[in-house]
Amino acid sequence: MPRPDSRNRRPPRISAIILIVALALVFSLIIFGLGQLNPTGIADLLATLFNRDNDSTYEKDDPDYAVILEQLTGASTAAPTPIDSISLTEAFANFPFAATYDHLYTVTYADGTRSSTRTVSLTRNGEEYRIVQYDGDQSNPRGVLWSAESTGNDFTVQDSLGNRQTYPRGDDFPLSSVALLPDPDLFCAQLLAYEKDPDTSPLSECSAQIAHTDAMRLLILTFTRREDGSTEEYRYLMDYGILYSARGMRNGVIYYALDTVTFNPTLTT
Repeated sequence: MPRPDSRNRRPPRISAIILIVALALVFSLIIFGLGQLNPTGIADLLATLFNRDNDSTYEKDDPDYAVILEQLTGASTAAPTPIDSISLTEAFANFPFAATYDHLYTVTYADGTRSSTRTVSLTRNGEEYRIVQYDGDQSNPRGVLWSAESTGNDFTVQDSLGNRQTYPRGDDFPLSSVALLPDPDLFCAQLLAYEKDPDTSPLSECSAQIAHTDAMRLLILTFTRREDGSTEEYRYLMDYGILYSARGMRNGVIYYALDTVTFNPTLTT
């Protein structure tokens, strides 16, 4: 998956820090607050802040995505191959991922009663990225919440009110977090800690495997937390470097889900 370029970093500006704090607050409310808010609290908050009249639609029958989906559902040529933390780190750092693609996916957080869904459009063209986040599910996204576009070593962010801010790309603007994607470095660290001492690890089970289909490689990461038995599974298309799907479950209930809507390795614009 794409990783932010930390070269030529400049000291962060105060406005950039404020923006990051604001984004982090919104994401924290979605991820961690659902189970503690009043039943109408999160819905009212999101409706007040983000509800827009301009609906957006997108094409679901992408021909390239249909081919990829068919390849993924094809029979594997061999059993999945386990890999260790060193191999996993090398894969994320050095694997020749695709340099151009459009990836449209949904991210949903839930607590068994309520849920909040975002639709994210992530476009990569070399080291240039554009991220657009919508409020809503894949069938009816309700307007653009904000967009972020790279220009060289900078990102320009525009929110739903038209406010714009430009600041250096790098650790102060983590691409994975803004695109609602997990940080691969965390996976590598968790697997390394589990390998060193499984008995003291917060994970009771942890694995990384490469599954080979007839046409591509699929990286499958699984984690089981010792404290509550919750499980997480992440599936990456290794030939492209994208997170194809993810599931987090606790007590038989899905609390986190990422699903690809369309994926096109050839840019449409």
